Amino acid sequence: MAESLRVNVRQPSWRGRQEVAALWFPHDWLSVEQRQHRLLQCWVPGSLAWRFTQGDLLCWPAPRSRDCARVPGVPLCRIKGRLHAAPLSATEQAALPACDVVLIDGAQAQPLQLEDAQRLDVAAWLDASDYAIRTLYDLSLPASTAKLPQLEGKGVREVLGEVIPAPSSERESLLEQLGRGSGGRRSPLDALRDALPRLAGEVARLLPRATSGAGSDGAGVQAGGVAARRPPPAPSAWRRRLERLAATSRVSKLIGHRQGAYMRRMLAMFEDGDLHEALRHALPLSNGGNDDSIGQAFGTPGRRSSLDIGVRHAGGRVSINLDPELDNYLRRTYQAAFERFDRAGRFDEALFVLAELLCERQRALDYLVQHGRHAQAAELALGWDMPAANCIRLLVLAGDLERAVQVARRDNAFADAIAQLEPEHRSLTGQLRVSWGQALVEQGDWLGAVDAVWPVAAAHGQARQWLSVALQGDGELHARALVRCAQLLPDQLEACLPALDRLLDIDAEPAPREAMLAVLRSGGGIGRARDIARLLLPVLAADRALGRVACTGKDLDRLLKLADDPLLSADVPGWKLPPLAATQHLQWRSEPLRLRAPQAGLWALQDVLALPGRRYLAALGESGALLLDAYGQVQQRYAVPTWQLVAGGTGGIALALARRERNWHVYRFDLVTQTVHDLGQLDMDQHAPSMNGLGWTIRRGQHLRVLDTGRGLDQVLWQVEVPEPLLACSFFASREVCLVGEGDRLQEWSWALPGRRRLLARSFAFDAALPLLAAPLTGMLQPRVSREGQALQLRHEVDGRSVSVELDRFTDREWESLLPGGPGLQLQVLQSGLLWVQLGRSDLVLGYLVRVHDGHCVARVEWPADALLRLRDQTDNLVLHDDRGRVLSIDLATSTPHALSLR
Repeated sequence: MAESLRVNVRQPSWRGRQEVAALWFPHDWLSVEQRQHRLLQCWVPGSLAWRFTQGDLLCWPAPRSRDCARVPGVPLCRIKGRLHAAPLSATEQAALPACDVVLIDGAQAQPLQLEDAQRLDVAAWLDASDYAIRTLYDLSLPASTAKLPQLEGKGVREVLGEVIPAPSSERESLLEQLGRGSGGRRSPLDALRDALPRLAGEVARLLPRATSGAGSDGAGVQAGGVAARRPPPAPSAWRRRLERLAATSRVSKLIGHRQGAYMRRMLAMFEDGDLHEALRHALPLSNGGNDDSIGQAFGTPGRRSSLDIGVRHAGGRVSINLDPELDNYLRRTYQAAFERFDRAGRFDEALFVLAELLCERQRALDYLVQHGRHAQAAELALGWDMPAANCIRLLVLAGDLERAVQVARRDNAFADAIAQLEPEHRSLTGQLRVSWGQALVEQGDWLGAVDAVWPVAAAHGQARQWLSVALQGDGELHARALVRCAQLLPDQLEACLPALDRLLDIDAEPAPREAMLAVLRSGGGIGRARDIARLLLPVLAADRALGRVACTGKDLDRLLKLADDPLLSADVPGWKLPPLAATQHLQWRSEPLRLRAPQAGLWALQDVLALPGRRYLAALGESGALLLDAYGQVQQRYAVPTWQLVAGGTGGIALALARRERNWHVYRFDLVTQTVHDLGQLDMDQHAPSMNGLGWTIRRGQHLRVLDTGRGLDQVLWQVEVPEPLLACSFFASREVCLVGEGDRLQEWSWALPGRRRLLARSFAFDAALPLLAAPLTGMLQPRVSREGQALQLRHEVDGRSVSVELDRFTDREWESLLPGGPGLQLQVLQSGLLWVQLGRSDLVLGYLVRVHDGHCVARVEWPADALLRLRDQTDNLVLHDDRGRVLSIDLATSTPHALSLR
């Protein structure tokens, strides 16, 4: 123990908030049990405890800011390595002996040393005997969390079960035929291979290319059960060459002779009435592109191993070139077989003839529906990848509403399916309409959701809630919601009159009033639409007289008729409307639009979306996102990191993306209710800049996936795997394009939106020295920008035509700071088909918008070189912005620019 030296102190304790390093619990204040309780109460990991004769000491691993009047013990602060119970002066500290702790007792310092204390083990004070030990749940994420809907359908064998006889062993593939003899005789293909050895080498070189496409998921059902839209099979290059060579050699006669003998045997089976065996040998006919033939067969057909239909053959199947008369004869023979099976009540064989031999798939589905076999028809429709509305109708008739909704969400096909169902099956569409309304809400189309579910009386309560949300919106949405409220809920219009008065103020923005006119024209005079029309007509007529709206005299007459007010009709003069200001789509301008950047702002913009009603959504990186009006005033702040934005289809929603190491964090903004939904983390390499309905396309490795953003990032609507190597992807509103292959085997794989039902694939040659750009309308482009004299020239080819245009002329001094082929050059094909050419100079950035098909320049933009210029390509707007707060939006339909400085 320290020496019993007593040092008088002037201030006996710490006051206020201090950096407390330890607590002292005196024995004369607290019992042993009380000290233990308080010590455990204040314990933190890393703490140490000692017991002195005078009390207990708890020492924290690091000082903690505390109010000295509120701690459950005596606060001790560390001064020059010692724990002090009071702020001693330098003189008082100098009078103390060597010690570890200084306490204050009766205004006198009392030194203590830790070597005189007992180290405490607080774990011994805890009784854990009553606690049960349980195995923890495994919360680790699975390898893949994507939920893939089962939309692949079934084949007829799966649908019909044991009705169709058991199949024999399957026929060898075409590649095996190429290498197989026929006993001791030489086949025609053997002769072909011997006669043309170099062609065989060429076939061997091309085979890997053909099999890679056939074996990929891009031509069939995806792993996990997602029904990827399957492309029609196309003849391979090696097969086309064999066809040409067989046609110009004696080998074609040998092949034709053997195939002719097979045809005679097959027809004899039909004539003899052996229909069961005839069906196994019958050849399918071509009909309207429903067959999946990939070209001529070089061997003889064999007995069909199965009466399976509904699932494509891997890589397609081969066919025999038939004379038109023989084709017609076969068609009549098959039709007679179908009628015979149908009269005998053998519906399964009749279905096989319709679908597989005659290739009349829609007729086969109608045949199944006629006999009430809706579930089987639905499975076959999915397996055949029929139009989405057909699949949905059959699934609903079969009672499989869950998969019907999945298909409708995948292809955004609710409207078409309901149009097919309602004339005869209105009672079955109620739940489908409710699901449609929910899907529209998830897309941000609240009024569309109201219209979708309103025919269902039981859903009126939900529709009222959605309409009230739309009434909380602003601008055109609020105006349209007021009209729908008057039409559907006339008893609630009185509460909306103050908002209606503000909209009908002549000094207010005219666009909402024009939106009200559009709703009145489409919705008619139900409810209290008459009152809205009577109030709207005078103000809208004044707007038209001032040239603020684009309605016609017929529109005003229709509004007058809808108002049905004799006094108003008597007061209305004859319409003498001034001519409308001429507007022209940017793409068809004859003179280029010349634009300059606005003044710099204060915010560093990462991305900007143009929204309906001349509003903007601006991404500020880690600072979040801002919803802005036309004047740059902040309407809403979103406090989540936002580096990139994904546009929603209607402008009511948007996705916000923030890069987080290897993954992206995705948030969903509801711009009507001003809410944010955290969708979680997503691992992807590339993504589409906009969403088509609910579907958002991303790329991960060789896979393209369409995610159902309304239900989360783990819900997949569609997916496909493209062959390696995948060089680039481009996403447009009407098409998605992938560039695959290398060297002279480069291919463009593109899917038309929204259905993605057909894969358009083509090969082409390219110049490796030039950039390769995907275009939505003209295929791949390779533009070249070069200097010719004082002129800046752009050249490219479209459909084999050479297109050139002179973009600009520069002086020699300007050419010194302008390097067209250098890193300052940027090229991009836009949704509208225009080509964006951006050139960087030391003092200025120049941008040109050029029509691809004829090279005409429609716009020229000058931008300061002190900022990073970015382009946001939207279907109806082009938005230029930079990291200095400048925004320049161009309305494509009217060629109208709108500048904004974000401050």
